[in-house]
Amino acid sequence: MIHLIFGDSAIGSLKHALSEHKHKIIGFPIDFSIGPIRNVYENSGIKSYFTWLENSYHTVWGNFEDNQTMYQQSLQKLADIKHGDQVTIWTCENATEQIGLRIICNLLKEKQVEINVVNTYKAMRDYTERKELRNEIRHTRECNAEQLAHFHEFSIFQISDGLTRTLEQEGEKLLQSTSIVRSWKQGEIIDELETRDDSFIMECVRKLHSER
Repeated sequence: MIHLIFGDSAIGSLKHALSEHKHKIIGFPIDFSIGPIRNVYENSGIKSYFTWLENSYHTVWGNFEDNQTMYQQSLQKLADIKHGDQVTIWTCENATEQIGLRIICNLLKEKQVEINVVNTYKAMRDYTERKELRNEIRHTRECNAEQLAHFHEFSIFQISDGLTRTLEQEGEKLLQSTSIVRSWKQGEIIDELETRDDSFIMECVRKLHSER
């Protein structure tokens, strides 16, 4: 089994969760909800994405080179997947993981592989259904290794050929997109204005200023 997962924290948790299994884990450490993702599987697209990221977030994140290297290595591992392999894609109810799901399906479209999906939002909802404390998550990174191990055992579902083709087509569209900011709303990926979060950012600045 080959597992594909998005985000640094989620990658580490899944490796721990499946440490007793002889499974291969391919992690993608970037956020597909922001930045240019046009042809982000080719050298030109990768360079465009990480250049934008560094120019936009240089005071916040400092591991651009490491993430770019890891991302390129992951793309190579994806290309090395063989016909007949079983693939599980881990996703959740947010833009970056839903976009990742679609891009991966598109990049695998020429390979005859079995594609399974774990939606950790739905899995967590089922996991806590009969517990006193309900826990609704928005990102796979919010799951601990014990929970991911449980989801691996009980929440993997093979997706139909029809759904796979739909995801492939949506992935193709995303890889041709010129948008910079994307959201996940009511089960759809929506292009947003670059100013989407400006009012929230300014409110945080005003709050910090008043507290000081």
